[in-house]
Amino acid sequence: IVASILAIFGLGLPAFVLIKAFTPGYFAREDTRTPMIFAAISVGVNVATALTLFPSMGAPGIAVASAVAGWVNALMLLAMLIRRGHWGRDIPLLKRIPRLVLSAVIMATALYFAEHYFAARLGPGSPLVVKATTLFALVGGGAALYFIAAFGTGGAEFGMIRRNVK
Repeated sequence: IVASILAIFGLGLPAFVLIKAFTPGYFAREDTRTPMIFAAISVGVNVATALTLFPSMGAPGIAVASAVAGWVNALMLLAMLIRRGHWGRDIPLLKRIPRLVLSAVIMATALYFAEHYFAARLGPGSPLVVKATTLFALVGGGAALYFIAAFGTGGAEFGMIRRNVK
């Protein structure tokens, strides 16, 4: 179940990357209010979706809610940038989006299949240290696979990281 939850979170990962890409369009215009309002709406979507899905899906429902809320936030930010005329045709970003989504799908698929392999180690009979180590391996492996896929597909590049880490 842990791997499936991580896989679901992975499907929301591109949305959170897009949020980081879209918010500077507001901050550069000294508008911190709009992203905050959209974030609050997204929190509401997250809570409502989680409360709706948790009774039927359990913990994966919470992951679905987080992914949905991330996409809602990203789409609201993009829609408002377009509506205000602040969104130019950012061709490099538009080319990256499908590649980042593909990277998330690759990671989610790998975690889905890894869940079956690691199920016994994450089961109730396993010692806590084995569970923690396995979870660490799943999270680390998933993150590594995402970054390998993102760089491999051209969704990310080292220059981007250098520019953003100052």
